[in-house]
Amino acid sequence: MRTTSRKRLVVPLSITALVASLYGCAEVCLQTPISDKVSNARVAECAAEAESNLDRRDIFDRYVRLRWARGEYTQIVALCRQILEQNKDRTDAMFYLAVGLRKLGKCEQALTHYRRYADRRPRDGDPHFGMALCYERLGRRADALAAYQAYVKKEKRPDKRPWRAKARARIAALSGGAALASAPRPAAPPRRTPTPVVVAKLLASPTKPVAAKPVVTAKPAVTAKPAAPTKPAAPVSCDAHEAAIKRDPFDTKAYDRYASCALAKRDYARVQKRLRVAIRDNPEWAKGWFHLGLAYKATGQTARAKSAFAKACSAGVPGSCNR
Repeated sequence: MRTTSRKRLVVPLSITALVASLYGCAEVCLQTPISDKVSNARVAECAAEAESNLDRRDIFDRYVRLRWARGEYTQIVALCRQILEQNKDRTDAMFYLAVGLRKLGKCEQALTHYRRYADRRPRDGDPHFGMALCYERLGRRADALAAYQAYVKKEKRPDKRPWRAKARARIAALSGGAALASAPRPAAPPRRTPTPVVVAKLLASPTKPVAAKPVVTAKPAVTAKPAAPTKPAAPVSCDAHEAAIKRDPFDTKAYDRYASCALAKRDYARVQKRLRVAIRDNPEWAKGWFHLGLAYKATGQTARAKSAFAKACSAGVPGSCNR
């Protein structure tokens, strides 16, 4: 009887220990801070836990936010696809998959998953904001306006007021004929070069003799008047540029003017803060990466500066290569 009772006690204890060990392992990811300064080893541990606990939504959410802080959208997309292969109705994976694809510049694919999510969560306004951003990048003004309007109509949460304000600002801007957020700039016209016939005529044309100029005797030197004392330069103000950003948070030209002004003031911390937000919403804005690289370089963040300059250089921003 004692032997049997021992066996009966051992089984539940072993199962309990196994469950406790699994949940204890999962706590490593949940306790990882959401920051881009987390070590690669810790991120790898969190990734392993997320892949081995695909049904744990809390671990998945923490993993996505951690990758998001590091700008690693490819890994987010990969895990979302893995989850949807097992459970095609996981709406959280649908949404993060759409966002990750949009961040990677794959707006056509992102729109497909945004629509799938919106069909299953018709009261949620979040997918419509993401769809509006995609439509702007694709140059579809009417669709972008409709998506922003749908977002404002559906989104009623108090903590989303700043996003509703951004959507209303874009509605007003697009309705007034403003440029789309990522509309390509027209290419500069090519320079006209003289044809060989024109060059030959120019070379064959006789040159007129140039008359010698009369020699002018030097005048006695005149003592220069003392220069008037210069007034101290007025302090540079970037308030107007900040106001333009608040009116239209997606106007890259306004961000460009603000960054140039703030860099001239050596306000590097605010430049980094502003441009991180702008690049988060529009990672393809190459000039923003260039300004951010300058701010990083001025504050001694060499690795981040090189990464930012490399992204600007790949897009052909003048002065961003070989830094």
